[in-house]
Amino acid sequence: MKKFNSPLGIYKILPKTNCRQCDLPTCMAFCAAVFKAQKKLADCPALDKATTEQFEEDSIAQSSMELRWMDSLKDLKEKIAKMNFLARTEIIGAESNGEKITVKCLGKKFEIDAEANLTSECHKHAWFAIPLLSYLLFSTGKEPAGEWVPFRELKSGATWNPLFSPGSPS
Repeated sequence: MKKFNSPLGIYKILPKTNCRQCDLPTCMAFCAAVFKAQKKLADCPALDKATTEQFEEDSIAQSSMELRWMDSLKDLKEKIAKMNFLARTEIIGAESNGEKITVKCLGKKFEIDAEANLTSECHKHAWFAIPLLSYLLFSTGKEPAGEWVPFRELKSGATWNPLFSPGSPS
């Protein structure tokens, strides 16, 4: 079970003393071991039980949210794989080389293939892939209004809103 987004997230809550009481040479090595599920946060003797329990609970919620993201991503990929995605190129204002669509978003280029696999010169996390693939799938080609609209106000938005709401139920 992945407990944090990175080892640095774990490092922030540690005492950073490199005491070696966890049987590892540094706190950063301990963080990496926790992140890889080779150690538990409770293996740090400097952390109190309340802290470790708090982060264990957060880890469970994060894990189930990640599962929801992955399920949503899988659903989008299945829908895109069944369609002629190259026909969406002009509608979404993208470019195509005949095999992939290239979309420029947030100043970066993202390529999408027929199976909805996303490649980029930067990140490909589900929190970004879901809106981008949704745009490919559902965009009507209208010019952006220049205003942010909450998911809850969009048609079918209730389906996606929990994925982007802080503290949403798992």
